[in-house]
Amino acid sequence: MLPPPGSQPLPPFSPAFFAAGGNAGPKSPPLYPGADPNVIAVTATDVDDKLFTGANRGRYISVSAPGVDILVPAPEGDYQITTGTSVAAAEVSGIVALLLERNPS
Repeated sequence: MLPPPGSQPLPPFSPAFFAAGGNAGPKSPPLYPGADPNVIAVTATDVDDKLFTGANRGRYISVSAPGVDILVPAPEGDYQITTGTSVAAAEVSGIVALLLERNPS
């Protein structure tokens, strides 16, 4: 939402970019965009907080979130169970958005 006319300008904003770390397995080289140094790469964990066996590993991975056997929306108003670092990245970006909404500074 833009400030009303005549109010103070918006403060400078540094966007955060989140991306899946990759599902090519522990021996995979870093994958992009997650491996880009300007991106926060997210990996997936299971119900026991163990790394998803198919997830990439490496120093470029910054954070983890649940990403194994996650219920997600599917076409035609349905739902499905899915696994992967993309699901985890979506969760992290959503949580960060909620935190920023609550405390924008």
